[in-house]
Amino acid sequence: MAEASEAATDRPNPLQAFVATIGGWPRSRQFALAAVALLTLGLFAAIILQARKADYQLLYGNLAEADGAAMIEWLKAENIPYRLEANGRSLLVPVANVHETRLALASAGLPQGGGVGFEIFDKQSFALTDFVQKVNYSRALQGELARTIASLGPVETARVHLALPEKRLFKDHQQPATASVIIKLA
Repeated sequence: MAEASEAATDRPNPLQAFVATIGGWPRSRQFALAAVALLTLGLFAAIILQARKADYQLLYGNLAEADGAAMIEWLKAENIPYRLEANGRSLLVPVANVHETRLALASAGLPQGGGVGFEIFDKQSFALTDFVQKVNYSRALQGELARTIASLGPVETARVHLALPEKRLFKDHQQPATASVIIKLA
């Protein structure tokens, strides 16, 4: 039994042997080892932090300010994490929540897309004149066309003006409808 304890004390401690070996190195080599050790620790820390970070995906892009603000309020109320990019015009959520969040926002009527579309006819009164109905129809067409154009990738905003001529009795006298489209590219 005494021989076993003597054998254990005869063997040097590996940590002490390592420190003694490094102590014999020149200072420049010791600093280089310390730098490599710190860089390795920093790399591992960065990898761990990146792995723990949630992966975000685009929920909606090219948002109008009013839509972005309303959507952020809704996301805060539902405790869904989000990030803003592209100067606040793109809204990102964790990948696991993208489709569910998009459907929930749609059921809440968001984004509205700016402008009036065919939803103008959702709250109709029976007391509207024919003129008001035609104006509302024209506004709805313009709004829907503007939304459709603005949903295209490089388009930031779109505005559409329609000139819808009155229907004529004879087809030969009928004039075609015209449109003026103003777009602002991103």
